[in-house]
Amino acid sequence: MCVVQGVFSNVSKISKVVPIHKKGPKNLCANYRPISIIPTVSKVFERLIHNQLNNYLELNGLLSKSQFGFRPKHSTVNAVSSLISDCYKGLECHEKVVFRSFDLSKAFDTVDHCVLVNKLAFYLSDNLAVNFFKPYLEGRQQAICTDGIFSKTLSVPHGVPQGSILGPTLFIVYINDLPSNLANPNVNSFLFADDLGLNVRESSVIEANNALEDKTKIVVDWCCANRLSLNAEKVQDLTLSLSSKKEEICSLKFLGIFLQTDLKWENHIDNVAAKLAKGLFLLRSLKSSVTPDILLSIYYAYIQSHLSYGISLWGNSGYSKKVFILQKKAIRLICGTPAQTHCKPLFVYLGVLSLPSLYVLSTLLYVKENINKLNDSTSVHNFNTRYKNNLSTKRCMYTSTQNSFEYMGIKMYNVLPDNIKKLPYNNFKSAVKSLLVENCLYEVSEYFNIIKSNFNLKIF
Repeated sequence: MCVVQGVFSNVSKISKVVPIHKKGPKNLCANYRPISIIPTVSKVFERLIHNQLNNYLELNGLLSKSQFGFRPKHSTVNAVSSLISDCYKGLECHEKVVFRSFDLSKAFDTVDHCVLVNKLAFYLSDNLAVNFFKPYLEGRQQAICTDGIFSKTLSVPHGVPQGSILGPTLFIVYINDLPSNLANPNVNSFLFADDLGLNVRESSVIEANNALEDKTKIVVDWCCANRLSLNAEKVQDLTLSLSSKKEEICSLKFLGIFLQTDLKWENHIDNVAAKLAKGLFLLRSLKSSVTPDILLSIYYAYIQSHLSYGISLWGNSGYSKKVFILQKKAIRLICGTPAQTHCKPLFVYLGVLSLPSLYVLSTLLYVKENINKLNDSTSVHNFNTRYKNNLSTKRCMYTSTQNSFEYMGIKMYNVLPDNIKKLPYNNFKSAVKSLLVENCLYEVSEYFNIIKSNFNLKIF
């Protein structure tokens, strides 16, 4: 009825904003993150609208392929994986590759309602649906609540509703036409909501930088036209080269992952190691006062969560042994064993995947999720041979490319028996994970030997 009549309850448009301290002095407003809480009834109704809107956009292919945010089967890791794959393709073709990341200042809070409604009208064929979003967006109010005391209610004249179900999807609709403005065979954009990266591949560094500046001007103009603003201080550049000298190597952080000039992972792994060290300290502190089951829960929350993020990208690096050592220390702490205890039996006993096992699982799942894309890019023949279900690997000049997640993923996928390859995604994941839990890996190379000796895997 609300959609048909184009109305939305005013009561449902009032948000409670709770400031949460992030870090630094508590007397500075900049050190607080505002958390918006909207009425529960509004969220239930929004979920129904969101499901219909999202299904319509996805089924009709209306969302840009460059957008990885707030979409089914898309993630930050997918975005970075696509970026890294594009970098390797350029370098293998002897192209110069330059990457630039952008930061949009308070993008969700500065969305212009009129512009958004016009864009919804462009993408949606149902005028009733478009008429609903105008009253949904307009007339919103919020009040700050701290220590149980509420401020005066103030209006919110712009922005998508923070804390809402519909807000993220409305934002990706708002920014959806930006990649099409940047379309170019040598330029690829990577978006996760308001995080934007541009990757340029040209025959020379000068041409790459010129193309990057041209596309940056388009981004600036687009932001002005759509009433968003770029934070110039947070724009970062990276010129990729596999032959970079040590003193020339620099890095930047994109979607939580540190990218290096030479496409190696030392900086990111150092960052992961620092987080794991904090988790180890917590385990040591609580070891004498809680049960092993609770320690295991803490391990998953404070160690494996950091260990597994983006592991398909960096888990095959020789430098990853640094965090594998920390993982083994955590496992010994949970089991209460001496420092020199061999950990393979402990991993199996706890049902925890070692770092190499996590890498293998994550990389195989990447291949399974992207099988159609990889089929298109790696000509698979249709002849009835024992290898007909295999993906072909492209010839690579560089060792770095041969160690990359995509190349290694195809190699690991190809040695699996056909009955495993043909499983649906969830069953495929269960079968591979079960194998890796029962056969703890200390090196990625061990995976190939285990597959040979376990050819007839149990199907789940």
